Amino acid sequence: MVFTQIICLLGGQGVMGATALVGGMVLIPSAIMLVIGTRNVNHLIQKVGEKKTIYIGFSIMVLGAIFLFSLPEHASIVMLFLATAILGTAFGIVNITLQVAVQESVAKHLIGAATAVNALLRTMGTTLVLSGLSIALNRTFTEATAHNPKLTTTLLNQISDAKALKNIPVNLIAPLRHTLFNGMHLLALISGFLLFIALFVNWLDPWKKGLE
Repeated sequence: MVFTQIICLLGGQGVMGATALVGGMVLIPSAIMLVIGTRNVNHLIQKVGEKKTIYIGFSIMVLGAIFLFSLPEHASIVMLFLATAILGTAFGIVNITLQVAVQESVAKHLIGAATAVNALLRTMGTTLVLSGLSIALNRTFTEATAHNPKLTTTLLNQISDAKALKNIPVNLIAPLRHTLFNGMHLLALISGFLLFIALFVNWLDPWKKGLE
């Protein structure tokens, strides 16, 4: 969820040229739909069960990543608002359901330990994924600067800053945004692939309840 939010944030500011304020507002639909998804997940679990609820949540996440991947370079900022809303809804569904599933998979006296381990693994997973995505993004930048000496890492970092944008030569703005778009495009593809793996792993999970 964190890495898809970063994609939307950087895409809004760097690729679409939105200000930091508008770029930050891209994440508002995600927060709102996260709350809505969390509040209504109990009704979904009662109707279809925990396992199918997870399928639904991850499927929505995958669709959200595919939607991000399919966005053209000159898409409207509204499309990013829609993407974050979709991903926020999915995360609200998946987050709570997985938490409940972990707690129900162990005996009562192990619930605290299971919850702590789950939180630790999530943090470690997020750190590793963000590190991998950063490497992929930097590789995209490196290849772009190698093909066009006028493009530098400094300029790529400045393209997301509305104030620094004024100091960038006009003829380099379009190539810089295109490079950043290619990077975000790659990250969206990787994110969708990782979410699909998560969906598949949960499909293989036997989801056995813990013993009393």
